[in-house]
Amino acid sequence: MRVLGVDFGSKKIGIAVGGDDPMIVTAQPNLVPSGTLKIDAIALSELAKKWEAEAIVLGIPVNEADPKMQRICGLLAERIRETGTEVFEVDETLTSVEADEVWRGEGYSVATRKRLRDGEAARIIVERFFAQRQS
Repeated sequence: MRVLGVDFGSKKIGIAVGGDDPMIVTAQPNLVPSGTLKIDAIALSELAKKWEAEAIVLGIPVNEADPKMQRICGLLAERIRETGTEVFEVDETLTSVEADEVWRGEGYSVATRKRLRDGEAARIIVERFFAQRQS
């Protein structure tokens, strides 16, 4: 199964594409949110089609102190489903922290880590999705 991973944020949308046969997931360039969930949902659905992804795996911030982003991501999932694209929701708690640690360990500067963080978080979201499917 091939999927498009999404780490949705108010300033950047992290993107990754990958499949489980073989398990290869790669971060892609970030998207800039439009400010309208319906427009973002259409853009993500079109991107999934471009990458020949069967579904979108959307990170949901489950353990966030402010539930606002959790609600926003839930609404985005609904808007994506309205386009006819299948969506799987995955807990994305601490994926940005994990992503930052990956690039810090590689010796990247703070500016570079900040630029790469969202795509790497989306990659981790996809890996979590496939790990959950195997268990």
